[in-house]
Amino acid sequence: MKKAQAGFGVPLALGVIVAMVILGVVYSFITQSATEVQVAVKGPITMTETEVTVTNEKVTTSSGAASLARQDIVSLSFFGNNSINTTAPEYNITIHVNWTKAGDIVVDNDFFADGEYNSTYIYKTGTTGTLGNADVLTLTFFGNGTINTTVTGIALTAEVNFTNAGVVTVASYNFSKGSYLADYTYNPEGYVTSSTTRTLLNLIPVILAILVLMFIVGFMAMNKK
Repeated sequence: MKKAQAGFGVPLALGVIVAMVILGVVYSFITQSATEVQVAVKGPITMTETEVTVTNEKVTTSSGAASLARQDIVSLSFFGNNSINTTAPEYNITIHVNWTKAGDIVVDNDFFADGEYNSTYIYKTGTTGTLGNADVLTLTFFGNGTINTTVTGIALTAEVNFTNAGVVTVASYNFSKGSYLADYTYNPEGYVTSSTTRTLLNLIPVILAILVLMFIVGFMAMNKK
């Protein structure tokens, strides 16, 4: 009876060893593919701005007001026409010609009668940055100690947007270029997208543990006299 048990234990132990080696190799390979969504807390991101100069854009004032074709205005350097314009020392931007970041122009009608004028200005096309990881799933916080998405009136998706590639675009009205922090979740490189596959991968350590137990039983059977 003991010989029979020992005879049974040898092939069992050898089979378990082979299975463990195979599973170990497979697990070593597949663990390079992540199975857990990652969370980045206060991940750094640098935002940059792109500025564009518009030269001699035509606008028509009505009751001393006009609107530029763009918003996010950075500066207005010229307003006027061949007869009257802000290059003359007596006509001053901010005194005789006012502008807003939203692109509104208000002029002093005592000097600039209603009509067609040219405007030269600089505007921002957007404030953008790239997170440290791609395959981004959610963005739950963006900002710094002064201005961020916990402040009333600054909302995710409205003033702060992101793409799956990790590109963040913010409203230039609230955020300027510089360093910020972001909380977000992302799939790590090599992430296994199939939920079924992820479940099976997570079971491999359990299977290996069972095989180890079987190996111990087989080893004990081989050495049992």
